Amino acid sequence: MNAIGLGRAALLPAALGLALAGCSAVAGSGSASAEPLRCEIVAKSAGGSTRLEAVAHADKAVHGRYTFRVASGGASGSSTIQQGGEFEAGPGRSSTLGSASFGGSYNAKLELVADGRNVGCERRG
Repeated sequence: MNAIGLGRAALLPAALGLALAGCSAVAGSGSASAEPLRCEIVAKSAGGSTRLEAVAHADKAVHGRYTFRVASGGASGSSTIQQGGEFEAGPGRSSTLGSASFGGSYNAKLELVADGRNVGCERRG
């Protein structure tokens, strides 16, 4: 293998590792932060229940649509909640899009579409 082929072969695992690290950071933290349009799922615990809030952040004024889905389960059963609609966000004015409260484990996903961009984030607990 020549020096150029070896360099390309070495770059593939490094690029894949960086991509996977970025995905796990987004999934673990409940936020996507490297884009001008970002989403965040904030978790607040109190008295044995969890409240999740879906939040949009933007570096410039945007108008778009969102979908917030939460699947939860616990000793008393399971539930699925889906919320969606239009939103506006911009510099200095993040937008809380929706919220859900429940007990037990959860898997939450937030998807934003604005100005031709799709942004998503996920949070589990």
